[in-house]
Amino acid sequence: MCKPNAAIPPVPVFLRFVAAPEELAEALLAIAVVCCSRSRGLPDASLEVPWHHAVFAAAAGPLSAQAETLSATALLKCLRAFSMHLLAEASAARTSSLAGEPAASWAIEGSQTSRLPLLVTGPSLTRGPVEELPAVAAEALSSRLSELPAHSVVRALHSLYCLEAKGLLSEGQSAAFRAAAVEELGRAERLSQLSVRDLGYALQALTFSPGAPIRDQPKLCQLGRSLLNEVLLHVATLTPEDALRLLRAAAFLPRSARPEQAIDVIAAEVMRELRVFGPQRLCDTLAAFSQIRMKETGLVTNLGEAVASQLARCPPKQLAASLHSLAKLGLRQGPVFREAAPQIVRDIVGFTYRDLATCLWAFAKAGQKDTALLSRVQDFLKGQNLSRLAPADVSMLLWSYSRLDWELDPDLLSSFTHHAAVGCHNYSKTSLLVTCLALGRLGFARQPVLVELYRSLYGRLPDLTDSQLALAFLLFSGSGIRDAALLQRLLFESSQRLPRLRGQDLSNVVLACSRLLPAPEPQGQDAGEVVPGLHDALRKRVLDQLEQLPPEPLLGIFQAAPKFLGFSQEESLRVTTSLLRHVPNQSASELARCLVGAARAELVHKPFLLELFHHLRKKRDALSPSEVVACIWSAYVLGFCKPKFQRSLTFVLQRHVKDWQLPAGELRDILPALNHFGFWERLPASLRRAVWRLSGDDLRKGRVCYFPVLGSLKHHLFVEFLLIFVLFTVGH
Repeated sequence: MCKPNAAIPPVPVFLRFVAAPEELAEALLAIAVVCCSRSRGLPDASLEVPWHHAVFAAAAGPLSAQAETLSATALLKCLRAFSMHLLAEASAARTSSLAGEPAASWAIEGSQTSRLPLLVTGPSLTRGPVEELPAVAAEALSSRLSELPAHSVVRALHSLYCLEAKGLLSEGQSAAFRAAAVEELGRAERLSQLSVRDLGYALQALTFSPGAPIRDQPKLCQLGRSLLNEVLLHVATLTPEDALRLLRAAAFLPRSARPEQAIDVIAAEVMRELRVFGPQRLCDTLAAFSQIRMKETGLVTNLGEAVASQLARCPPKQLAASLHSLAKLGLRQGPVFREAAPQIVRDIVGFTYRDLATCLWAFAKAGQKDTALLSRVQDFLKGQNLSRLAPADVSMLLWSYSRLDWELDPDLLSSFTHHAAVGCHNYSKTSLLVTCLALGRLGFARQPVLVELYRSLYGRLPDLTDSQLALAFLLFSGSGIRDAALLQRLLFESSQRLPRLRGQDLSNVVLACSRLLPAPEPQGQDAGEVVPGLHDALRKRVLDQLEQLPPEPLLGIFQAAPKFLGFSQEESLRVTTSLLRHVPNQSASELARCLVGAARAELVHKPFLLELFHHLRKKRDALSPSEVVACIWSAYVLGFCKPKFQRSLTFVLQRHVKDWQLPAGELRDILPALNHFGFWERLPASLRRAVWRLSGDDLRKGRVCYFPVLGSLKHHLFVEFLLIFVLFTVGH
């Protein structure tokens, strides 16, 4: 083999090898270790001259031609050497691109190789022998893995994983090798030969599956579980770096393939050295824990404190990703959000739009309303060209502001909605739904914008998941838009998926239908002729799922179904019986909605009402003014109210009146009920005069039937859908 030195030019004219292929493979691996490793401490200054590109380019052709005749060991060395070379070259090209320097390229006369940096030019260009050699070696090696030690199989597998992760190798080119490696490593005697570091590298490579989901590959799931169980035999040699690699890889396995004991051991080792991790490792740790959904209070608190201790060193991207993961883990208290807000305000120019959107999402998810941060981000965005925002950024920002009940600047809101209306056809279905959800919560009612958003959903309805379809239907029903074609399509899609709807999805569809369709006629004929038999199908599905419904969907159905679906007295009692067991754990707002639902259904079931009255009295201090008004009117409509509950309503009503939290307009709507319960005389004279001036003759005489709008959009929306977590998951 030729021996380069300082006198050889960077791009030699021609190279000829006289070494045997076995020796050439070994020499190439040595060159790759010296010239392509991450270490910059080369033994000789002359080696800084990039001579090795020509060596790899000249060697690729002969090695590819003789791949079938090479030994398994030689193929492994070739695979490792060329993967290290390609990764180093791509990394250098990426660095040059970011620095604004012209990308390097090397050409060898007489060779058919095109040495273009793949991360700059893209892997879709013509690939030469250097780029193809790893795939050729992997194909030749896939049938001869039994000749290699177990740790060598892992090395080959990890080399291919690194190339795939960087886009230098397509998944199809290594599919045969991956399948053979899964079979080979699945043998018990092979697993016992692996060290804990080998286990981590193997799991990391195997869980990288951009094609088919891992849960659809049972052999891979079984091997992943076996690898994690094998870790328990190497606890003494488990280092924090190996533990973090295992934890991050295990996060991509389905829950059934993650043995709890192994995960606990790995997590404990990671937590042991948590305080010495730098920002990037800490960010990776948080991402892994959030993906595994380990939400133990002590663990989450420790993670939050670790992030707080590293805030001063965190670059914007790591800070945004860390806050995102903490919010997903359920952190609601602690110093991290309080200390992060001033840092974001101070360094806001260094944050990208995605970083800012991710930070605000984390604050909104955690319920941390920092007015200084919200105001600063709003002012910053007003001076920016928002056309450069990605659809996910717009939807995330709108959702965050709506979740925190922030009154968004009209000009900024107009810019957001203009971006959405003009570019809605480029929005993903998830971004589009989240945008509609946020606008609904912000009370946005401009029909031209909303019409564009919802009509862009029309062609995508068949592609929506059941949860997304149910949410889209509910949002459409509360938007004020009346589009017959879209309504017909929503009803048709809902009827087709009705047999598999359950929980919140079923509740959302029932609520949406109750808003947009009339109740069935007394003769039993379906008034909603768009989809014949829809009422009967909904009614049957609700009654079949009644015992399995969680509290929140059950409450929504209780408010809408009895009247809309025409439940009999016995069927309504079934609903109240199912709801009764959840009453002790409900909030004051949910209890008030239960009482309103009973009034709408005209259901006087004393065991249910007495339980409601009891818990409403205990939680009366948490009732909002509108909820107090709703309770007073509901008790009046039912014609049933116990003295203790009436006294509690009197106390809460007077407190809100004293605090000037009940406008005359709200009291005007329940004037007959105020008079019936004797509340009218207890109101201040000035407030009574204001109410009386606003009241018409019919209302003064008690001839107006009114139901308080307690079940408004914000109460019904189940906004913690999995689709929002998938949208804002930070890439690993």
